[in-house]
Amino acid sequence: MRKPDNRAAFLADEAAYMRAADLSDDEIDLVRQRDWTGLMRAGGHLQSVLKLAATVGQDLWHVGAHNAGCTKDELVAACPRRVTGLPGSDG
Repeated sequence: MRKPDNRAAFLADEAAYMRAADLSDDEIDLVRQRDWTGLMRAGGHLQSVLKLAATVGQDLWHVGAHNAGCTKDELVAACPRRVTGLPGSDG
């Protein structure tokens, strides 16, 4: 998923792409379900899961929310942190 052509091939035909990558039927099911928690429990590396999530239009918040058993909006609301003290910021 590091190369744009690979991401495009995945989006064009997820099943064919995953079969060509030798994923098991169980792994393919986890990807199809966007089961980020299941993918990590099955041994998926967080960076790989995040790349896959980004490819399908999701982000770290989606992955974290799935792991926490809530929606993205619920997780964002529960984590109202703000970054301050960066160059050019007022904090």
